[in-house]
Amino acid sequence: MHKKLSVRVFLVILVIELILPFAPISFPNGLAANAQAANAQAANAQAANAQAANAQVANVQAANAADDELEDFDDENFDESYDEANDDTYGDDYSESGLDTLRYTNEETGYEVHFMDYADLIPDDSEDALIEKMIEVTEYGNVCFLSNPADNYVSSTPSYTEDVNYSLFGQSSSTTFCIDMANRKIYIFSNGEIFDNVTSAYANIITDNIYSYATGEDYYTCAYKAYEQELTILAGESIRQPMRYITTILLALMFALIINYFLVKSVFRAHEPSNSELVKNVFSEVKFENSTIVKTHTTKKYDPPSKSSGGGHGGGGGHGGGGGGHSF
Repeated sequence: MHKKLSVRVFLVILVIELILPFAPISFPNGLAANAQAANAQAANAQAANAQAANAQVANVQAANAADDELEDFDDENFDESYDEANDDTYGDDYSESGLDTLRYTNEETGYEVHFMDYADLIPDDSEDALIEKMIEVTEYGNVCFLSNPADNYVSSTPSYTEDVNYSLFGQSSSTTFCIDMANRKIYIFSNGEIFDNVTSAYANIITDNIYSYATGEDYYTCAYKAYEQELTILAGESIRQPMRYITTILLALMFALIINYFLVKSVFRAHEPSNSELVKNVFSEVKFENSTIVKTHTTKKYDPPSKSSGGGHGGGGGHGGGGGGHSF
């Protein structure tokens, strides 16, 4: 009995082993759906990784392009773009030789504005306002603002200002206002038609009126007031002259004291007779008896006619023009 059972079990196992290799294998629906979802997530993850990699490549390419642009940086192009972005009408213009001092040319008169702030005294946010005031002067002539650094010693502020003015404008109508930090002096030099109005005396008056601004380190106001008062004179109007009035009053008081001193001295001193009074009181008598006249000799004197004053060279010399200044 046991042997028959064992044989049957063996046959059943043998049949199963023969049938299983050819039987189709299937899974429940739930397991298949989970497998598909897992495959989809894996595909999405691969796509996301690919996008991230592409983004990193794009960022690297953009950074390389920016570096290339920085290597090709051009001061002139930067300056133009900066002016356009900030509407800086009178921004710095750069050339191969350095800073170009020409800031404006009046198309009607041809006169120019030059800004030469070598000592960097005028704040950047005040430059345009100062240049606008200088532009008004171009109705009468060329105009320049000049500052000299403290470490750039010049022997004479007037000569330095005059040399710069002539190097820029020659003999044409012009004016230059200088703040010399090396010699602590402000100076105005003018030439041509402007000098006919803004004379050396007026230049001294203007600098007397404004030097206190330089003393207080308000160099923008000092320069602005200089051109403002020049314009007043060029327009035929008068400017205030407090220092001139004070000087006149002091001179008048001094002369009055001197005159009073001599008047008092003449009244209280002892009276002494003058020479004419002494002569009047001297009595003299002269008598001539048997007098004769004898001719001893004759003298000739040649008196040539005066020469006319013509054909000679006039006085003067140099460039002409002039100015005035004040220490601060």
